[in-house]
Amino acid sequence: MCIDGPFCTKCLTGFHLDFFSENRSCVPCTLFKCLECTDGPLCTKCQPGFFLDTSTNQCLECVFPCIECGASGSECTKCPSSLLYSLNTGTQTCGLCFHALPNCLTCNQAGTECFQCISTQYYVDSSTKQCVACSSPCKDCFSSTECLSCVDDSHAYSSTTKKCVPCSTLMPRCSTCLQSNVCTACTTTGGPFYLTYPPNTCLTCQEARPQCLTCTSTAGVGPTCTNCENKFYLENYSCFPCPASCALCTGLTSCSSCINSTFALHDQVCPPCSQLIPNCLQCSSSTVCTICTNNTIVNSSGGCSFCTLTQYPD
Repeated sequence: MCIDGPFCTKCLTGFHLDFFSENRSCVPCTLFKCLECTDGPLCTKCQPGFFLDTSTNQCLECVFPCIECGASGSECTKCPSSLLYSLNTGTQTCGLCFHALPNCLTCNQAGTECFQCISTQYYVDSSTKQCVACSSPCKDCFSSTECLSCVDDSHAYSSTTKKCVPCSTLMPRCSTCLQSNVCTACTTTGGPFYLTYPPNTCLTCQEARPQCLTCTSTAGVGPTCTNCENKFYLENYSCFPCPASCALCTGLTSCSSCINSTFALHDQVCPPCSQLIPNCLQCSSSTVCTICTNNTIVNSSGGCSFCTLTQYPD
């Protein structure tokens, strides 16, 4: 506002009258952090984050992180609008959201409603607006019913259902897994069970290696047989059938005993007694017959001789 010519009587905000100038012009407030001032100049309002000390006519900094405060500088009246702080009206201080709401990262100014929790191990409850810890088996979660990850490898995460499902539910006998179809360890309950590669399933020794009596686990291979049933021999971790006439063998051409007395062990094979001893039906070794065919009898050397007239049975 001006009177009689160019002499100004009132300045815009941020300026004050300079009485010493020739035409009383308006000049900017030059006081440190002063937003509004009057003639003199005297500061009447400070910039955000500062308060007016009337005794010294200076703008002093509010206690961090207040952006507006009372005359002492420590009495906050307004906090930053970054959602990271809330105003405690009782203590007149600005604190981080988690001081008012446990585990809360961002909140309203009143500190009564949380918008985001400090980590994904918590979620904002829709009714209380506070952070609640994810419940097992969820490690990280969206809500009380939707998981982001599982608490340990005994559960597998499904991105479709957003659930953590026990490995044993997805894959029988599986105790730990990487995902819904990759088992990494078998349960010890009701076992032993052995992990196969692939398809990463848990099987008994007999299921994995038919005709195997005992197994051991070998990394990258799975169950390897250490002992086979009778009539089978061990080769490349598996059991293979012995020749038909062998009861025990260590290979396809290495018999150690025969299935019955109609066969005899000879040069690690079990041929019929009749191939070793002519006319022999049963034998105790490759050279000793015990029962001969009709019209022959066992002689003193263990072979079979044709009967004489006096030797025929009645």
